Amino acid sequence: MELSPNTPVPEMIAKLTTEQKRLLYLIGLYTEVDGRIGQQWLKDLSLKGLMVKGVRDKVLDWDYSPASVMYMGTRKIINITQEGQSDLNTLRIIGLIARLRLGTARHFYFNAYGLTPEGINVFAAIQKEDREPIDKLVHCNQCGKLVEVIP
Repeated sequence: MELSPNTPVPEMIAKLTTEQKRLLYLIGLYTEVDGRIGQQWLKDLSLKGLMVKGVRDKVLDWDYSPASVMYMGTRKIINITQEGQSDLNTLRIIGLIARLRLGTARHFYFNAYGLTPEGINVFAAIQKEDREPIDKLVHCNQCGKLVEVIP
């Protein structure tokens, strides 16, 4: 894929896969503060859970399998999608998503993801057919609010 942050948005949208567009949109929804996209970060473990939920609900076309991860100083087995991780890395490489490495006072380290300025532009251009399945996945059916994710 020959994309860079300098690629025009319509060309970028045309070259991204459906899953990559939906993943970018998903991350954008969880980085919004007061109607402004890209103002906060989505923790890695929360994102992994949302990605697997997307696979189970047939919104994202990836496979998943159990994997061992460190969580709060102990090993846990959770379902992870390697294809989703690959698409996440692709979005990082082409400059649409940024990763932030965070540490706690107890020396636990984790990643968080957010949209770059270029990612925000692409987020705004994502078509309705890629937005709707993600909106159904992460919004409450009764009140319409974004479902909160807390690992």
